[in-house]
Amino acid sequence: MPAPSALTPLNPSLFDILPPLHTHLTRLLLSPSPTPASPSTSDPAAPLNPKDLPALASALVGKIQKAKTMVKGLEGVELGVGEQEELIRWLEGELRRGKGVLGELRGEKGRG
Repeated sequence: MPAPSALTPLNPSLFDILPPLHTHLTRLLLSPSPTPASPSTSDPAAPLNPKDLPALASALVGKIQKAKTMVKGLEGVELGVGEQEELIRWLEGELRRGKGVLGELRGEKGRG
């Protein structure tokens, strides 16, 4: 089995979707009826005018789509559970082999 390449770094904030969704839904529930003057959409405590919802939803959808694209780009994401377990066993074997080689090298260095 070939050695896996380095993992692609992911931005954790891409997966932080629930807090903004909760904030927007709470703001929407605070506003029983649309107001003529829409409060700032960036104020998390202000009631949300329903007409502002499409823009906020679009931002969340974009974030979800970007996260999905990043995850799909990760190596091994298409592997099934059995394949992942096989890869883990292989990697653990490689780690044991590497530790063994290092132990041998340390032993030779100590004797020399």
